[in-house]
Amino acid sequence: MSTTGSNGGGRIAASLWVLRLAFRAAPRATIAMVICTIAIGVLPAAAAYVGKWIVDTVVLALPLRETGWGQYKPTLWMLVALEGSLIGLLVAAQRAQSAAQAILKTRIANRVAEMILAKATTLELAHFEDPEVHDRLTRARRDAGVRPYNLVTGVFVVSRNLVTLAASIVVLLGLSWWAVLLVVLAGLPAFVAELSFSQQIFDQQRKRTPEQREQAYLEAVLTREDFAKEVKLYELAEPLLDRFRTIALRIEQEERAITLRRNWWGTLLNLIGTAAFYLAYAWIVRRTVNEHLTLGQMTMYLVIFRQAQQGVTQGLASLGMMLDDHLYLRDLESFLALPVTTITGTKTEGRDPSAGLVVKNLSFTYPGATVPALENVSFAIAPGEIIALVGQNGSGKTTLIKLITRLYDVPRGRIFLDGLDVCEWDVHALRHRFAPVFQDFVRFRMKAGENVGAGDVEHWHDEQRWIDAAKLGLAHEFVSELPEGYHTQLGKWFKGGQELSGGQWQKIALSRAFMRERDAILVLDEPTSALDPDAEVKIFEHVQQTRGQRMALLISHRFGSVRMADRIVVLDEGRVVEQGPHDALMENEGLYARLFKLQAAGYLGRNSLAPAREADDDAS
Repeated sequence: MSTTGSNGGGRIAASLWVLRLAFRAAPRATIAMVICTIAIGVLPAAAAYVGKWIVDTVVLALPLRETGWGQYKPTLWMLVALEGSLIGLLVAAQRAQSAAQAILKTRIANRVAEMILAKATTLELAHFEDPEVHDRLTRARRDAGVRPYNLVTGVFVVSRNLVTLAASIVVLLGLSWWAVLLVVLAGLPAFVAELSFSQQIFDQQRKRTPEQREQAYLEAVLTREDFAKEVKLYELAEPLLDRFRTIALRIEQEERAITLRRNWWGTLLNLIGTAAFYLAYAWIVRRTVNEHLTLGQMTMYLVIFRQAQQGVTQGLASLGMMLDDHLYLRDLESFLALPVTTITGTKTEGRDPSAGLVVKNLSFTYPGATVPALENVSFAIAPGEIIALVGQNGSGKTTLIKLITRLYDVPRGRIFLDGLDVCEWDVHALRHRFAPVFQDFVRFRMKAGENVGAGDVEHWHDEQRWIDAAKLGLAHEFVSELPEGYHTQLGKWFKGGQELSGGQWQKIALSRAFMRERDAILVLDEPTSALDPDAEVKIFEHVQQTRGQRMALLISHRFGSVRMADRIVVLDEGRVVEQGPHDALMENEGLYARLFKLQAAGYLGRNSLAPAREADDDAS
């Protein structure tokens, strides 16, 4: 789709695009709309023409009412029946059109929403971290269910009014060519004004997108359960409501000002059309009095002139709204056209499974940042090996995980899996080789089994796999005790839902990771932060016992867990400063040893910190 052109060609392209969209979404309803549009456009003029015959026949019959006007009765009854049939068809066409519009509205809204969601699934993590992308997504979603449908109906309304106008012009040419010209010119001033205001409103809406996003965020904070505890305990409701009201009031004032100007000019300019109608009215009456027109012709021309005027006014108004909708359609196109630059290969397996995972000279800087998040990072994981990543907050641990799993593209350096550069891997096949548990894991408001099964969409509904994975993730015991077991709805968003504790949710997330195949690399980013120490030890002991050739990459601030790893990689300010097993790093008396002693001192008591510091001083 390309609708960005500012000329008529771009608008025509937009109209054709939404018509194709409508036909794909609801072909029968679209065809019905075409037929009804033609019928509704032609039938009023036809009924007016029959009305002329009725009036003229009545005029002929009036002088004979004393002596008998039987010769005109069959003609009159036939004409009345014909006009009644035409009006009946018109009503039927209007009802059919309403039904078709209702179907189209739902189908088009669903289709456009599906397009937006499908596009969103192709975006990379970096897109979701970009405020400009959020603005585009907000603008696309804001009117996704309305604007494309409005444009479709606008095309049909304009087409219907063109048909009405064409039929009216054919009749009005029998009166005078200037009557046709008067009809067309009378509606132009209001149309031009409407175009100007449409552009102003569109520009205003675009400028307000960040504020509208903030409004949506404030709504979420004030209404969602995951914010409710802190909102209540910190008494944030009133200040957040005040902020919401301030934004809403500012938007309301801007909209009110432009709405009042739009209505004032619209009223003034529409009076021109009214004046044109009554000018024509007076002229037609004068010609009838002067016996240039019959009463039937006068009636017909007045009805036709009114229909033509309404056709022009409504057609131009619809065209103005279509142009307004076209402006918003550009926002939809802007989002759908976002470039996705993920470099993906075609390989679905590596050359040498025994080569494991190798990171070489990896560097990464976030967009807009000046300091690298990672710089020349190198390490390797052999099959069956458990590696722990250790470092203070902001040292680059989670960034490294995102690069290894291709949530970010690799800008500098290289990463190899099974002897093959990750850029040569098919990105879906590569990601399937990882079984991640992030610190901010997702709590799906679904059934317990579906929460676990989400770890492998190919076996999402395999109940035996749910059970096997939940046993590995230590979730099976408490899930089995839920009211409906693995079919229990989790979370309070839906009826009958059961809320879990933080530790239980974390076990669900761990179980989800174990849904992946046995050769998947476990990526555990603070996986046990909500678990008690006993459960944490069980998890890591279980990983050690069942790892086989499975690689595991662990991020944790609990050194009691970290020391179980085969090797520890220590990061500081984006660089690898140490790596080796726990005992070797303790002997090295470097950053790892200092952090370990600090944490140990915290467990043993504050007085234990002094000997640790003295030991550090002696070592230095």
